[in-house]
Amino acid sequence: MMKNEYQSVGIIIIARDTNRFLVLHRTGDPKTWAALAGGMEDGENPLETIKREIMEEIGINPNMIDGIKEVGKTNTMGPNHYVMIGFVDREFDIPNLKLDENDDYGWFTDKTLPKPIHPGWDEAFQYVKPYLDLREYFKKGFNMLMRLEEQEDDLGWAKDLISQLRYHEDKHSKGYFNAENKKMGYWEFYDNGKLYSKGEFINGEKTGSWEYYHSNGKLWEKGEYINNQRTGPWEIYYGNGKLYSKGEFINDQRTGPWEYYYSNGKLHSKGEFINDKETGPWEFYHSNGELDEIVEY
Repeated sequence: MMKNEYQSVGIIIIARDTNRFLVLHRTGDPKTWAALAGGMEDGENPLETIKREIMEEIGINPNMIDGIKEVGKTNTMGPNHYVMIGFVDREFDIPNLKLDENDDYGWFTDKTLPKPIHPGWDEAFQYVKPYLDLREYFKKGFNMLMRLEEQEDDLGWAKDLISQLRYHEDKHSKGYFNAENKKMGYWEFYDNGKLYSKGEFINGEKTGSWEYYHSNGKLWEKGEYINNQRTGPWEIYYGNGKLYSKGEFINDQRTGPWEYYYSNGKLHSKGEFINDKETGPWEFYHSNGELDEIVEY
C-alpha cells in the first residue's frame, strides 16, 4: 500500500432488542443514507478510527457499543474501506447528532432502508447480513448469539447449525428442532390460543430465562433454568399480578430464604428451605400484616 493512501472505516451498529441497525443521512455529496463512517487519520488503526468517529458524529461513548470488530473490506468507497459491526442492547436516541455531517438518522432493517442509499452500501452490507440473519434465526437471546458476536473466524459453524434445524409450529407451540429432533433455541407454548410459556432450549433442555403466564395474560412465574432445572432467583405471581412468592432454586429445589404473600400484597410467611424442605423458624402473618405465629421446622 502506498504511503498516505486514503483509508476509511464504517460501522453498522445492530440493536439486539429489534435486530435493526443505525443508518445516518449524510449532508455532504452525495446526500444519501449510509452507515456511520469516516477517514482514518495518520497513526490510527481501524478500531481507533471508528471509536473516534462514533464520538464525533453521534456524540456517544463508544464503550456503549460492544463486540466491535472488522468483518470485511470493500472497494466501492475507495481501495481500503474497512467494514465493522457492533452491538447495543437496545436502540438509542442521538440528541447530539453532528449536523454538519448528518442531518437525520433512524433504525432500519434491510427491508425498510430509506432512499437514496449510499452506492457503497450493498457491498459493505454483504459482510453484515449473515450476522443479522443468524440473530433473527436465533432471536430472543439464544445463547449461541454470544458466540456469534464474539467469534473471530467465519460463520460456518452457525450456518451448519441452521441447515440442520427444522421449524415447527402448531396451535400448541412453535420453535426449532435440531437434527436429533431435540428442541433448540427460542420456543413459545400456547394453551387455548393464549401464550402459556416462553424460553430457550439447548439440545432439548430448558436454559436461561423462562416465563409462564396465567390464562388472563398476566405473568405467572419467571426465573432461570440450567440443564432443565430451575436454578437461581424465581418469582411466582397471582392472577391479579400481585407477587405470590419469591426465593431461589438450586437444581430444581427451593433453597435459602423464601417469602410468600397474600393476594392483597401483605406478607403471609417467610423462612428458609434446605433441599426443598422448610427448616428452622418460619414466621406466619395475618392478612392485615400482624404476626400470627412462629413455627420451628
